[in-house]
Amino acid sequence: MNSSPPSSIDDDLLLEAKAELEIRRRERLAGPLQGFIPAVTPRWQPPRHLRRLTDLFERIDRGERIRALVSVPPQHGKTETLLHGLAWLLRRKPWLRNAYASYAASLALTKSRLARDYAQSAGVRLRDDASKMSEWVTAEGGGLLATGVGGPLTGNPVDGLLLVDDPHKNRAEAESSTLREKIKEWWTSTAMTRTHPGASILVVHCVAEGEPVLMASGEWRAIEQVSPGDK
Repeated sequence: MNSSPPSSIDDDLLLEAKAELEIRRRERLAGPLQGFIPAVTPRWQPPRHLRRLTDLFERIDRGERIRALVSVPPQHGKTETLLHGLAWLLRRKPWLRNAYASYAASLALTKSRLARDYAQSAGVRLRDDASKMSEWVTAEGGGLLATGVGGPLTGNPVDGLLLVDDPHKNRAEAESSTLREKIKEWWTSTAMTRTHPGASILVVHCVAEGEPVLMASGEWRAIEQVSPGDK
C-alpha cells in the first residue's frame, strides 16, 4: 500500500492553512474598517475604543456627507486609524480624490507614504507614473494629495475626503492668535475652495486630559466635562 511521505503531507497541510488564512484576510479587507485594520497591519488590534471615529468612515462609504471635528487623547492610535481609513475608503471607492493635511508638510508626506503602503497592501492599484508621497493616484483616477496646513491644494479638487490631522503642532501654537489666523486663512482661501460640495471633511485634534475646550456659549470646560452633542 502506497502512502505519501510525511514531509509531503506536512507541506500540503501548510499550503491549506495558508490558503485559509488568505481567504479570511480577504474577507476582512472587504468588510468593516474595524476588521480591515488588523488584516492590513496584523500588529494592530481593531481600535474598538475609536469606534465613533471608524463609524464616520463607514458613513462616508455609505454616501453620507460628513463634516466632523474629532478630539482624541494622545497615544490612542488616532493617526494610524485615520491612515487605514483612507486606504479602506480607496479600496471600496478608488475613484475618490482625497487630501491629507497636517501641521507640517514633511509629516504629511510621511503619513501619505504609510497610507499608500496600506492601500497597496489592501489591493488598491496605483498608476506607475503617479505614486509620489505628495500625490499618488489610483488606476481609477482617485488617490491622495498630501500637504502641510498652509500648503497648496491648487489644481487638485477633493471630492472624497479632506482629512486634517493635527492642524496645530502643540498647545503653544494652538494658543497663538497669529498662527490661528494663518490656519483660518488657509482653511477659507485654499482648503474649502478646493473641496467639492458633496465631499466630507474630518478635522482631528489631539486633546490631552484636563485641557480646556471653548464651548459655543463662550464658556471654557475641561475636556472630561464635554459630552457628545454638547456645543
